[in-house]
Amino acid sequence: MILFSVGYGPDKDGNVSMNFGPLNNRGGERRLNVAVSRARYEMLVFSTLRPEQIDLKRSKAAGVEGLQKFLKYAEGRPTPALSCEGGEKAGAENVIDGVAPSIAASLNNLGYETTLNVGRSKFKVDVAVVDPHDPNRYLIAILIDTPARHETKIARDRELTQPSVLQGLGWKVVRVWSVDWLQHRQRTLDAIVQAIEGTADGKARQPQSLAAPRIVEEKPKAVKPVALKSNGEKRDIDEIADDAIDKAVLQVVTEQVALPLDAIKLAANRLLGYQRRTTRIDNAITRSVARLIKNGQLLNDGETIKLK
Repeated sequence: MILFSVGYGPDKDGNVSMNFGPLNNRGGERRLNVAVSRARYEMLVFSTLRPEQIDLKRSKAAGVEGLQKFLKYAEGRPTPALSCEGGEKAGAENVIDGVAPSIAASLNNLGYETTLNVGRSKFKVDVAVVDPHDPNRYLIAILIDTPARHETKIARDRELTQPSVLQGLGWKVVRVWSVDWLQHRQRTLDAIVQAIEGTADGKARQPQSLAAPRIVEEKPKAVKPVALKSNGEKRDIDEIADDAIDKAVLQVVTEQVALPLDAIKLAANRLLGYQRRTTRIDNAITRSVARLIKNGQLLNDGETIKLK
């Protein structure tokens, strides 16, 4: 549980300054996002500042607008970004040629219950699969390369941060590229079903509760890093065996289904225990991907790397 205290408020005369420190600066909304998305189980918000006291006519900063919306959300009140009204229109923006509804319909035909566009922000889970053993919980989150996804301009946020936030909240994330669904529907559907069944068997983390805004879940299982330490010191990338690097790359691709090469390099770099990317580490991971493609374990479709 996180106790979140808002340090801003009205003065003795009831006046509220629109100076919210870093939130007024460019990128302030990112700081706010970090602050309000850390809770794994529950967040209690303490604030003397009410959302209606934030005058957006006096501040155009995205961070200030975000604070107002967050306070409304904490009070249980709908905001334009969080409202369920106009769902059909929002849904149309999150679909490429009907891929999300098509995936949902295919899963429904197999007996799985699904929900489209799950979320209370602009970032939504395109297709969420309900746990057949507990209708109050989602089992997996299916993310598709929709136009809404590409509104997130920074590739790292789009390919790593957003899925990582979901995983930190207990979701099992499955990435589906629309071209794969359109060209290789059955193979892609089989991969989704395999992920669902693996999660249903208890091999994945406890999924997010359907009840909002309260989130209750078990602590997610940590990803086990590849053993890389010798005599208590981190080993140089050139000292790490090829099969250990290959194992890290396969683990990254297996969890994400399909990723661009740069995203694989970033994720494998962290999984191997390094905090900074270097050319030597990137080259080692690139060679690993090439080996796995040559060995028939991975497939390069020109845009992403995936399991063959």
